[in-house]
Amino acid sequence: MDSIRIEALASLLGFSKPIEELEASISGLEWDAPEPLVTLSLDDVTSVLRRHFSGELSIEDVIRWSELIEGREDIEYSSARRDVLRDAIYKLANPDLHGGASEKNLIDVFERLRALTVK
Repeated sequence: MDSIRIEALASLLGFSKPIEELEASISGLEWDAPEPLVTLSLDDVTSVLRRHFSGELSIEDVIRWSELIEGREDIEYSSARRDVLRDAIYKLANPDLHGGASEKNLIDVFERLRALTVK
């Protein structure tokens, strides 16, 4: 079971399938986990945002992706950037709490994450 779960979570982090397929594969998994099985990285989040900016993913796709990640105990955040990544996923998953779903909000999150890689 863990290998199926790890595969589904890895596909989610990499956004390697259409959002509907990711939602279907994740919906069958429990949220609770004794320990994290995969790690969300800065590259995972910036890659998804770049794909949005190139037109490959819609704002709604990005929101749905981040909603699938937020709060899962089987996904940990890269230790070097844990707080920033958690905040980015929170902002992406909850746009109504941050002025609504807008290009500006996605750019703000992206710029904050990108600044970390420039330093």
